[in-house]
Amino acid sequence: MSDKKPSLLALARYNHLLPDREHIKAIAALWPGELKAPLTVHRAKGLEADYVIVIGLTADRFGFPSEIDDDPLLDLVLARADSYPNAEERRLFYVALTRARRQVHILVDRGQPSAFALELMEGDYEVRHVGRASDTDFICPECRSGLMEDIRSGLLVCSNQPYCNYTAPKMP
Repeated sequence: MSDKKPSLLALARYNHLLPDREHIKAIAALWPGELKAPLTVHRAKGLEADYVIVIGLTADRFGFPSEIDDDPLLDLVLARADSYPNAEERRLFYVALTRARRQVHILVDRGQPSAFALELMEGDYEVRHVGRASDTDFICPECRSGLMEDIRSGLLVCSNQPYCNYTAPKMP
């Protein structure tokens, strides 16, 4: 049995999503092992850690997958793009997931989960939801990823609107 302490690495799609110094200090105070410097996924190629946290699986411009469109001029000089949705982003996400020797943790905005987060939650993977706001939160029975929210008197709606239009009457 090795006496080596477990390592932890935080990865993000973009630099501005990485933890700042205050967050790093807070994590270091809690983590009993080696805390590696947070990196973008591009910079983490070839590296490994026992545990990896992937940050930013949010459905927005700077999420993972990124919703930033490539410059149309690039299409003129680059090879033909893969027809699979988000193919290059998917390859990069795979790089992030495979940096972990033991376990990967993915931080997802529960109000705006990215396409990759939804695939993991809806697929045949061992996914555990943690950190819900309260015991009264419950997952939408239609899309299985959004949370039912009380936005109008007597009516619950899925947090994934406009992608999921499920509604239900609020129970007294």
